[in-house]
Amino acid sequence: MFLAFKALGLANLRRLTPAMKILARSRRQMGVHLDALEAQLRDGGGPWILGETFSLADVSWLVIFERLVQADCLHVLVGATRRPECAAYWERLRKRPSYHQAILEQSHPTIAYGTQRLKDAKAADPALRAALEGPEG
Repeated sequence: MFLAFKALGLANLRRLTPAMKILARSRRQMGVHLDALEAQLRDGGGPWILGETFSLADVSWLVIFERLVQADCLHVLVGATRRPECAAYWERLRKRPSYHQAILEQSHPTIAYGTQRLKDAKAADPALRAALEGPEG
């Protein structure tokens, strides 16, 4: 998808029906996974997936959440009113010293540039925003 964004430009991407179908299916599948995470966090008895123990499962979700932020779509899937356990979990992950050391202190300007370009394109074109974020956004 990133290659398509780059080659065609974001404005033209929404005209590619197959790509839009893939994005919609991806959003639905991510929603299924986030619903399962929401239930685990709600019923698991602790701040982390395994309760009181921070594990590789949490590290894996940290990476996924970070990618959703970079793609400017975390707000579509997670928030205080939509999957509140996941939103609180993301806040706990972001407060860990390892997040600051491994993610924030190692940020790359190309990632920040790409994320900003995507945000700007969606802000300038409501139809593009709707196409990329779907009915959830």
